[in-house]
Amino acid sequence: MNLGLVGGASWKAPTKASEDTRHFSRASSGSAVSPDVPVPAVLYHRITATCVRDVVLGKSQILLTQVDVTEQVCRERELQELVFAEEKLLESVFPRHVIEEMTKRVITLKPIRHHRHMATYHEQVTILFADLVGFTTMSEMMAPEEVMLLLNRLYSALDDLLDICGVYKVETIGDCYVVAGGLMQKDEDNFQAVRKASAGVCPANATSTMVFAKAMLLEAAKMTHPRTNKPLQMRVGMHTGPVMSGVVGTRMPRFCLFGDSINTASRMEGTSKPGCIHVSAATHTLLQHGDQWEATGGVHVKGKGLMETYLWFPLEPGHQPNTVLECTKSSS
Repeated sequence: MNLGLVGGASWKAPTKASEDTRHFSRASSGSAVSPDVPVPAVLYHRITATCVRDVVLGKSQILLTQVDVTEQVCRERELQELVFAEEKLLESVFPRHVIEEMTKRVITLKPIRHHRHMATYHEQVTILFADLVGFTTMSEMMAPEEVMLLLNRLYSALDDLLDICGVYKVETIGDCYVVAGGLMQKDEDNFQAVRKASAGVCPANATSTMVFAKAMLLEAAKMTHPRTNKPLQMRVGMHTGPVMSGVVGTRMPRFCLFGDSINTASRMEGTSKPGCIHVSAATHTLLQHGDQWEATGGVHVKGKGLMETYLWFPLEPGHQPNTVLECTKSSS
């Protein structure tokens, strides 16, 4: 039996506390909490009423037991907040179905041996590879800590553009930044979820990736080389094609993309020019052609031979868009 608290304390209606727990605001100086310990704004007490028989009087009596459970409740809330923070961290690394599958394996103590449950085939995804021009020389001129801080500034700025442009960050390898368009979508709970085959091809996968590519060139140009004070430049390569997404291995698992489309996108970046965006014909056909495109006349790509490609080059100085919004308008 649960009863209200007496002795100068006012009750509040319970929220998510347990059935026999009540909140009360401190209204008297009497407290079991040490004066050296900060008192929470809200204290939690559990009161239990037990019916007992007084053997002397021969009557039934009610025995009240009051226990201060403030510390327990606060610890439980801290644990809930920690679990929530961990879930948000995992969501930034893995899509939802991967988190659920890996959590299931941990709970059942089964090792992750069969990864087919975390694998998804994507008919059409636009892959972007980008790297810093002159990064090797830059690294020779700078201390390792400076290199890390520079990349952190750049990558943090690029990360802020991901949701704006509607693309997914796959990974970073040194100065290489890899993005995919048309790979993910938000589910009903606003979680990152892979785009299923049943959802069809995302028609804007190339456009959204192109918007991000232009925006990242602008962000890089806002930063300067710590030694030369010259604006940073990036080279970008893009290709559109089928990929497989999933997790491989059992240690330090990562959500990655697999297939020849990845290699082709990497080759587009390797043969691009500083400050430009080099795309394959497959990607070019999905983009608006009113932009400043230039046919390369074919580029020899390792393992591919001669490929028809196109190069996007920025406008003349003074005409280059200064915001992501302007980039978006120029691609729409």
